[in-house]
Order: sequence, then C-alpha cells, then structure tokens
Amino acid sequence: MPTHTYRTYEQDTIARGNAFLNKFTKNNLFAKAMSSLTLFSVGSIAKVFMNMYHKTTVYNKEEFNELIYKSEKDKQPVITVMNHVSTLDDPLVWGASLPCSTLARPSRMRWTLGAEDVCFKTEGERQFFSYGQTIPVKRFGAGPDQPAVDAAISLLNQGKWVHAYPEGFVHQPLEPFAGTFRYFRWGISRLILESPKPALVIPIYGKGLEKVYPENMKSSILGHGEFRTPIDIAFGAPLDSARLSDFRGEWRDALQGSKNGEINGQIKSIRSRVADYIQQGVVKLKMKYFPSEINFDFDPRLRDASFWSNQTVVSVKGLTAAEKRKKAGVV
Repeated sequence: MPTHTYRTYEQDTIARGNAFLNKFTKNNLFAKAMSSLTLFSVGSIAKVFMNMYHKTTVYNKEEFNELIYKSEKDKQPVITVMNHVSTLDDPLVWGASLPCSTLARPSRMRWTLGAEDVCFKTEGERQFFSYGQTIPVKRFGAGPDQPAVDAAISLLNQGKWVHAYPEGFVHQPLEPFAGTFRYFRWGISRLILESPKPALVIPIYGKGLEKVYPENMKSSILGHGEFRTPIDIAFGAPLDSARLSDFRGEWRDALQGSKNGEINGQIKSIRSRVADYIQQGVVKLKMKYFPSEINFDFDPRLRDASFWSNQTVVSVKGLTAAEKRKKAGVV
C-alpha cells in the first residue's frame, strides 16, 4: 500500500475546505457589506449589554487587540480557544473585548465554528450566521474529519483568525465541579496540526456568563437570568510555539508513514495529546487569574470521555457541596 505525502493531504484538505466555504459564503460587495453590518450590530449590542447591565472585567484586553491588529496586517493565522459556559459566549465576549473598529471589519474579525443543529436550522438563520462568519459544524458523532474543520483550516491558510470552543457543548456543571472543563475534542487538534501556516494559539477563560444564561433557566427577565452579574474574561499569551511546532512535526512524520492518509493509532495519539495540551493551557490561565477557585481540572477523570457520558456526578441537586464531593469521589 502506498504511503500518503503531507503535501497531497494538505492540498486535499484545502480543496475540501474551500468547496465547503463556497456553499454558504459569497465574496462580493453586498456580502461583505452585510457581513460588516451583522458583525458590527451584534457586537455593539453585546458591548452595551456587557458594560451597562453587568459587571464585566476583561484581563489583557489591550495586548490581545494589539495582537489581532498585527496578525491581520501580517496575515498571521490565529486560533483562539475558550471554555464554553453559555450559548451566548461568542457575541458577548467579543462585544466586551473588541473595539468598534474591529467589530466593523470582517477581515480582522474571528471566524467561528457553530453547531449546525442550533445556528443553521432555517434559511434565515443560515444567512444571519453566515454573514456573522460562522461555519456550520456537525455534532453528535460527525467527528473531527468533516468539511467544517477543513473549512477552518482553509481560513487559517489565508491568515485568518478562527475561534473555537473545543468542549463542543455548553458546559455548566454544578458543585463540586463548577468551573471545570469537559475534555477537548480533536477538531482543535486538527486546526493546530494541519494549518499550512503555523498559527498563534491563544487561550481564553471566561466565567460568569453561566449565571446570565443558565441552561436550566425556568424563568427569565428580558430573555436571561441575573442582572449585574460579575463576568470575567481573561486573555492569555500565545502558547509555546516551539511545543506546537514539535507536535506539528510529529504529526507530519506520522502522516508520511500512514497508508493512504488513514487516521491510524499514532495520529490519534498525537491529536489526543495536542487537545490535552491546549486544555491545560486554558486551565493554567484560569488558575493564574483565579487561584482561589477549587481546581479539579488536573484530575485525569475529567479528560476521559466516559466520565462525562453520565453527568449525574456533576448535576446532583439538593446536596451540600461537601455531600456532592463525597458522591463524586473527590477528596
């Protein structure tokens, strides 16, 4: 059986990604104007919401915006990764963090991966989220080797900024696991390993929005939960480029030795280790700014998919925090 060359794999990925992007994005003046209007309008509303109705603190905002400005100028691809605590993380975080000049400039704004079953159910939603630079990703078994991830890799090849929520779902665990993360999925690994141009990878940690838009909300005021909620958003420094380069080199060597580019055990192992490395980057950012928080993120169980398949240990109601710890087996 012939081995698969990296160059062939890269070309095939970019071709699939471009074909997928062409299905729901247009590159004409009207589409660009609508994209600018959509991003600016949503971002401006989010900015007012976060600054007037809640107590929002953003750490390292200036440094992050300077990096985004420079990356657009240099056509340097950027990947941002964040924990996913509410359905409105994306617009609210950027509304609180980005200047209006960035919100109104699609070429500088992020592209993001959005759940097809949530954001693209109707033609109107498809148009809205497409103008908002959202790529429809399939969940529930589609896996990382799908056209949406190819499309994100294609955008990185163009020097764009791609934002991802590697947990794949909104994650609002109760005590004692509040603030922990689900395991990170392999789509983020593909973005880092397969981007033809090495990307800057920036961790982001957010807390507080789970109280604004709780998943179990039974009643709401103006469509959401608590007002004047303390919300914190922390931007980290880019992760170690040398470590990421080592992962990329290891992946290329593994691909060169695979038969017909098949995803063998060695490639799966690399993907798993990259996802874990990225998750720990977000964990370390959280502990840097919020060291007093109880930290179970280094508990190996939390990086095991089977642990989260039955979330009774993280959603037990009616128990004290100590009782929940005991039930969850946490010392």
